[in-house]
Amino acid sequence: MSQTQGENQIKKLMIFTILFGIYVVLSSVVIIFTPHLFVRTVNILGLVVASIIIGAFVRELFLLKHKDIKQ
Repeated sequence: MSQTQGENQIKKLMIFTILFGIYVVLSSVVIIFTPHLFVRTVNILGLVVASIIIGAFVRELFLLKHKDIKQ
């Protein structure tokens, strides 16, 4: 991987992490303050699914980076 691709990937990951952090905060506010059980459930499920997807993506990035270092 070239230096510019690595830098672009890091910038995209940082932007995505910031957006995900904003999503977590807004979802948490909705979960805390909504009186409707259905809305809470949907927001919690959405938050969990998004966390799983992002966690798997970041894990794969670290595994690929680790493979590149060993080679």
